[in-house]
Amino acid sequence: MSTRSAVLLAIAACLAHGWGIARAPSTKLAPFVVVGPGPASVREGPAYFWMEWVAAGTIVGPVHGPSLCQLADGSLLAAWQEGAAGTSRAGIYTARRGAGKDAPWGDGRRMVSAGSALRETRRYAAAVGDPVLYAGGDKRVWLLFSSTGPAGSSINLQTSSDGARTWGPARRLRLSPLLNADLRCSNRPVGLLQGGFVVPLEQALCGPVPQLLWVHTGDDGEAVTVRMERLPGNGFTQPALVALLGQTAVALWRDTTDRRRLGRARTDDGGSTWSGAAPIGVANSSSRIDALMLSDGRLLLVHNGNPQTLQDLHLSLSTDAGESWAPVAVLEDEEGERYSDPCLLQDREGRIHLLYVFNERRIRHVMLNEAWIQDKLLEAGS
Repeated sequence: MSTRSAVLLAIAACLAHGWGIARAPSTKLAPFVVVGPGPASVREGPAYFWMEWVAAGTIVGPVHGPSLCQLADGSLLAAWQEGAAGTSRAGIYTARRGAGKDAPWGDGRRMVSAGSALRETRRYAAAVGDPVLYAGGDKRVWLLFSSTGPAGSSINLQTSSDGARTWGPARRLRLSPLLNADLRCSNRPVGLLQGGFVVPLEQALCGPVPQLLWVHTGDDGEAVTVRMERLPGNGFTQPALVALLGQTAVALWRDTTDRRRLGRARTDDGGSTWSGAAPIGVANSSSRIDALMLSDGRLLLVHNGNPQTLQDLHLSLSTDAGESWAPVAVLEDEEGERYSDPCLLQDREGRIHLLYVFNERRIRHVMLNEAWIQDKLLEAGS
């Protein structure tokens, strides 16, 4: 690409980014979905902690960015990017784990390729990646992913109406009047009570710039309106969004500056306005994080705790909506290893699931409960 073309592309992307901000409504948005607590027997029963591999033996290429959701039948669905990033060999793969604590993972299978994205969206796709899953209260499931072409990365959406057994064709989401320039999904979606969901994005061409993508769906589950907004926070990106109560939520960011400290902002009006992003006292190596709210209102955070490397993985807990954090446990800490791209989910039974990438070659699944977290805090005297 010539220098002139690159400059024009950057200008167009920034104009498109500004258009997304201008479209933000002045009225309050729909309340976020706050998942109710699971059974008391899970929250307060015997502590348990379990580790296993996702699709063991069937993942062969470099893997990135796993995503996880619970389907209507109680089973788990995972999606991830497999293959050399940014090339036509990269694809989006999925695997299913049956309902129940002891159910096994099935084999991984390729669901999206650059070729299938080209056929279904009718737009050139050199590569696909960055999958994000969201499951509704019925059998509807949504998959968002990015496809890379001459104008950067675009966001695409596929929908299933039968619990991810079959999928409709992918379609490109038009998020600006000019082009979708270098956009990619960055973290787990949060549901909206009036239907649809909001998913954190990153726009890398002008930043990186943290964004929120609001997807409102019709009765048939198809996206009927989409809207993109910028989040506050210079130097912060890839937000993890945590719904608290009603229209209150917090966003936690990884830090792209030399500070290597996570950032935080809060909204009390459904995302219409946000507080200024501010660093918090949690070290991170500028890698992806995730967080969720537990049944008692505390927040659980998974992050790399070393500001320089990815050789460890930590769990931390907050009792004040993310303003301060206390360590819970070090899940991994081995020199020379890499632990990246964590993804959290608390299922309807109260079990906490964590996926993360091990050395870019395998995906580990950790399952634990709130009783285990409480035991760890008692051991540490917290």
